[in-house]
Amino acid sequence: MSSLLRQSLFNRDLLVCTDLWLLLGSTILYILKDAAERNRLEGTTFIKLNLMVGLWALGAGVAQGFGDNVFNVRRAGDKLLFAVLFLNNGLVSQLRKMGVMKKEEDPDADPPLRVRLI
Repeated sequence: MSSLLRQSLFNRDLLVCTDLWLLLGSTILYILKDAAERNRLEGTTFIKLNLMVGLWALGAGVAQGFGDNVFNVRRAGDKLLFAVLFLNNGLVSQLRKMGVMKKEEDPDADPPLRVRLI
């Protein structure tokens, strides 16, 4: 605790922001999980949450990937994959809501495996 008090104000604020983002991100992911279980991902709020998480992960992946003026896929890969999954889910939900895409479910698939890529 005393080492935290000796740090600069910027470092302390950065630690607090990191902890708050973890709390916010966990809450958003829990909300999306609950919406998926209730089959309500086509709601406007859930579409926006999916897109927000996807865009955050895309930005974080690009930022982590750049180092020494070279893009390193190994450092950015997990965030970019995370971004693809959430952006895909948000876009598919939006297209279904607009009537561009029909909702097709495989009756033989388990509920967690009902993912359709564009």
